[in-house]
Amino acid sequence: MMVIPVYLVDAERLQAVEDAVMINVSSRGARVLTTQQWRPEAAPELLLLADETRKVGKVIYCEALPDGRFCIGLQFSFDQYSPV
Repeated sequence: MMVIPVYLVDAERLQAVEDAVMINVSSRGARVLTTQQWRPEAAPELLLLADETRKVGKVIYCEALPDGRFCIGLQFSFDQYSPV
């Protein structure tokens, strides 16, 4: 299992930043372990701590875990990579 530390930034409340861990990633999305419950359709910005890469994702699901944390599925949009 790949474990990558990230920040999640709530686009609606830019001051709300959460330390999280990305536990799976693909070109289309990521699975992120978080302490906050995220509503489906929310669009947090994911910031990779290693190289400060930023990606905006859409929450597809939010699964409650037995230990009180949550696992969210983020889908990345290909629109953000379109040439200007």
